Amino acid sequence: MASRLTVRRAIAFTTCILAAPLCVAQPVADETVEQAWAEFESVWQSLRADEATWDDLRAAYDASIETLPFERLSAEQLSGLSRMTFQFGNGMERSLARLHAIIESDPDDLHGNLKLADLLFWAGPLGYDKPVDDSRERITALIDRVLSHPDLIRTIEDGSAGMLPTLLMAYGTEPEGLDARRRAIEQLVGLIEASDSADGSVAVEIGARWSDVKKTVLSEDQLVAIRATLLPRIQAALHEAEAEPSPDVDTLNLISSATSAIGMMTSAAATRDLVGSAAPDLSIAWSSDDSISSLADLRGRVVLLEFWVTGCGHCIAALSTMRALAERYEGGDVVIVGVTSLQGRHFEPGTDGPADSRDDPALEYELMERFIASQDVTWPVVFTEESAWNPAYEVRGTPHMTLIDPEGNIAANDLHPRLGVEANSSRIDAVLEAFELPRPKPEK
Repeated sequence: MASRLTVRRAIAFTTCILAAPLCVAQPVADETVEQAWAEFESVWQSLRADEATWDDLRAAYDASIETLPFERLSAEQLSGLSRMTFQFGNGMERSLARLHAIIESDPDDLHGNLKLADLLFWAGPLGYDKPVDDSRERITALIDRVLSHPDLIRTIEDGSAGMLPTLLMAYGTEPEGLDARRRAIEQLVGLIEASDSADGSVAVEIGARWSDVKKTVLSEDQLVAIRATLLPRIQAALHEAEAEPSPDVDTLNLISSATSAIGMMTSAAATRDLVGSAAPDLSIAWSSDDSISSLADLRGRVVLLEFWVTGCGHCIAALSTMRALAERYEGGDVVIVGVTSLQGRHFEPGTDGPADSRDDPALEYELMERFIASQDVTWPVVFTEESAWNPAYEVRGTPHMTLIDPEGNIAANDLHPRLGVEANSSRIDAVLEAFELPRPKPEK
């Protein structure tokens, strides 16, 4: 898969507006940007192999990416850089300043509006703590400008609009927002269908957010038609990415997203709401509770599944909430089950780094038993043959919680530990009440 900066040639700067302090005459060569990112990525790859630390990653950033003259990068060059580029040093601040200058010079700059919307959308989650106008109104105004741009199809064909399907979440979940998202999805799918040379990135990202696509009040016939257009392109993009001998960051992310997208788009609930459907089967390979070998063993009880992995910091932080929920429903008609899968690495608080368990399931199971004891996990944990990011349950990130009613149907798929004990308990108690099962007595 060719570098996106190679595919998308930079827009040449032919003029310079003297009133814009960041505007300069000489553009930065694509090769300079590619070299800086390649140097940074080499350390990132080492980090993945557990040969480097986050300090090494920051040092690599300082030595490569931060030395780039951000004030002279084109919007296309900024758009082509991985989002990781903006997590260290002054990358976010310098990029925002550059993008504001570009848009001040040309309010209709397609890549400038697209990348500015992307960075404002992610500024908070990336931990950027300086004042920015990341309001919904600001971001959706930028997105609207992108969607109305006559050259939008160019970004679909070269892959530079890959972030756009995720940005549509900025429209919100109110009826007006859902309607705006629906129109945008239909527009993007139409452009993909009309182009014989469309890069697979946008199709992959629409598919990876398939559960959100279904929430935009599209009919089953519309969902079937959209799937028919996107699925072959997603499969082709995945095949191409998997053929890469040395995949880069973007390619690895595409493989993960495409795999998830295909799983969700071909699941039993692909064209209907997962809530109210029968809970997909889980192939349990190992259980800390010998009485649980399948979901059928839990029929007649309310089941709360928490999909998680030991290497997920948010999952570790959620242990206290899960522990409180387990205590609240102990001995009753609610069973909590932690669902994970073999990762090849096992993380445990208080130990010296991850343990290597590649190609050794028995070791990973043994390490999980130790984790359960050391972290006071009082609820059952199972390993499934399906990934912890199970597309049949529309899991896009961990932790993810799914509530199953006593008849084996999904009652809710949007619980989350961060909501707290009371908010999650109210949803669980509502299912108990609906099935006339006793609820736990309120705490005094």
